Amino acid sequence: MIESPLIDELREEFREQFHAEARAGDILRLLVRRFGPMPGGVEREVHALRSDERLDDLLFAAAECPDLAAFEARLRS
Repeated sequence: MIESPLIDELREEFREQFHAEARAGDILRLLVRRFGPMPGGVEREVHALRSDERLDDLLFAAAECPDLAAFEARLRS
């Protein structure tokens, strides 16, 4: 196999992007289960996130917020 820093960097970027997309999907599935269909703006904003810390925070918010408006406020803060 060819060793290449560029290929390693691309592989890592792909892994991070895939992980973030999977976490965003988890958050959205939880929200849909709790509150019903999501407005498109919420979906876009959640899918745009890449920070593991931010995604963790929003996963807990999705589980704990009393309603979708509270989640949206947390998302936009």
